[in-house]
Amino acid sequence: MKVFVLGCPSPGKVGGANGEMLGAVSLWLKRGLEVGVIPTWNGPGKQVTDLLEGMGCSVHLPGPRLLHTIQGFAGSTVVTFCNDHAFMAKRQLAKLGCRFIVAPLMCFLRQTVTGALRERLISDIIFQSEYQKSVLLPQIRQYGLDKFHLVRGYIDWEKIKFAPRSHAKGEPFIIGRASRGRASKWSKHWWKMYEEVPDRQAILLGVTQETTRQIGRAPSWAKASPPGAVPIESFWPQLHAHVTCNDMDMENWPRTGLECMAYGVPTCAENRGGWTEMLEHEVTGMLGNSPQDIGRQAAKLARDEDLRMAITTEARRRLETDISNPDLVWEQWREVFGLPCDVTYGVSSASVDQNEPLRGQSRSKTWFDEASVYGISPIQQALPICRDMQILQDAADQVEEPEVQEEPLPLEQATLPPILIPDYDFDDPEDPHPMPCFQHGGSSACEELNAEHEMTCPKCPQDTR
Repeated sequence: MKVFVLGCPSPGKVGGANGEMLGAVSLWLKRGLEVGVIPTWNGPGKQVTDLLEGMGCSVHLPGPRLLHTIQGFAGSTVVTFCNDHAFMAKRQLAKLGCRFIVAPLMCFLRQTVTGALRERLISDIIFQSEYQKSVLLPQIRQYGLDKFHLVRGYIDWEKIKFAPRSHAKGEPFIIGRASRGRASKWSKHWWKMYEEVPDRQAILLGVTQETTRQIGRAPSWAKASPPGAVPIESFWPQLHAHVTCNDMDMENWPRTGLECMAYGVPTCAENRGGWTEMLEHEVTGMLGNSPQDIGRQAAKLARDEDLRMAITTEARRRLETDISNPDLVWEQWREVFGLPCDVTYGVSSASVDQNEPLRGQSRSKTWFDEASVYGISPIQQALPICRDMQILQDAADQVEEPEVQEEPLPLEQATLPPILIPDYDFDDPEDPHPMPCFQHGGSSACEELNAEHEMTCPKCPQDTR
């Protein structure tokens, strides 16, 4: 089977979409799928082309109206990861009979997604966390789409060396965070949070003028750099702890969390959103109920080296055997693509020895295999690769789709009500509204507004005494 991806990684761009796309593609290739990548819509440059072709992908450079010129594209499966430009081809995909799968990656729906949903041009939606699903599914169902899947984001941890940085008593405790320069991803109480950590030094990656207006200038014990100033593989190993807290943005399945688990950096994050599914408090990470509480959780790690190292070790183990186990994540993608699991490419199911590696590939070997700390089930060790079941592709390849003018939407589709999200003005004293607290999706600004107007979170249990 061949899968096409609309969109390609952008050199130097900070954000989870790059990593999510490359992680998924690397897993598909390992499992025997062919992958074609279509940049949207300009040439990506030699660096990106070499990267993709080195992985084993084919790279195609048509415009959105020339997709029919790609051999094997008509009737194929097309996936996009949080890429607005991909939707320029949404009607062309429908005319070519493609299955259009969208992974939003965020906890809100962008206008490009809602527009395609309104036109009934999306085939399937990919969620990465139960939290994201709980937020987006009610909105998606209003448009009549009932095909959705939960697929965890995958990180190829085999390529990342687990090397947690040791910390001795009396030495500076290095904390930091890497992110995009979006103000809503940075709590305005950032420095108060970091001041909870003793003997601290901080390194921040992703600070822009916008984020500086949000969090204030860095104090003398902190160094702030713009997005992409340091390669991520050089940034994480410098830290003793990853300490992070968003303001308004809620995390879905944060890529930075997976990266820190792989490198051996414990994460201290918000006790809400996707973090609560990725981390177990004081086992694989630390969770706090406010920015200052997150800082206090980081302070525990600064004072307790045994706890910190135990968390890094268990986090890496759980990343390999559960959260980003390639066999388990592939099983999720296999169901998305509708592939059977009882046969391999060119090998009958009867000839597959479940205790031996599959032909052409070795069994996934975890970092803990040599120490034999925990076992992995035989099913996880040797899930078979599935046969390519796509049919009629040769006939579809011969279709030449002429350019046509886009027709206006039918009235019954064009008049669906939009999804409205309340937009409260935090600075308007004439418009006070009870806001959700930190644990229920609000920000520190929400809690301050409630306190100022003597209001309580509408989602918290009310005292009826």
